[in-house]
Amino acid sequence: MDPDDIDNMDFDIPAHLLNAQQQAGPSGSGSAQTQRSQPRMVAVDPSIHETAKSWTTLYPVYLDPTKPQRRLAKTVCPSAPSAIYMSECVRLLNLPAILDPEKRHPADPLVFGRIKVQIKHSATKKPLNPNVTSKLELLREIAKMYAEVEERMKKEDPRIVAMAAASRSEVSKTIQELAKDAAKENGSGSGGGKRKGKKK
Repeated sequence: MDPDDIDNMDFDIPAHLLNAQQQAGPSGSGSAQTQRSQPRMVAVDPSIHETAKSWTTLYPVYLDPTKPQRRLAKTVCPSAPSAIYMSECVRLLNLPAILDPEKRHPADPLVFGRIKVQIKHSATKKPLNPNVTSKLELLREIAKMYAEVEERMKKEDPRIVAMAAASRSEVSKTIQELAKDAAKENGSGSGGGKRKGKKK
């Protein structure tokens, strides 16, 4: 089994990140949690979730050009990918899928959204879409469509912009900057240079 397809990805945000998130406060009007609670999706039968455990798993981090977990070249990856737009791309590929808005990848804990996609027929194991026979090909197809799909969805429903931004948690940028600054301070403070002054 592909380690990335492990279904049990629920975990608490690390305490130091949670504290930084609380200090940064919500971005825009309304909290990110409130905005994340408004995805455009219908209720799904619990049995479908059980069946979907064997489906291919996608996270935005796989298409994020700034992350080492990306699966494609930086030049073809969309900037700040969102599971909302990715799931619409999957729908246009006529592949069964489930969007779990509260799931997140361990390496990208502040970006919400996971998509479970059925690529092959459960009985025959044949591809449901001849252009998509693997996770990598699925990501390539999504990357090709992403910009056009994002633009169309923004025009159809302006609220999508806020939802996508909330799913990526704008405060994560603040936290990343804080982490970088802290690393620099720790690096400069624990340097290997000789200390000046007389020994007592």
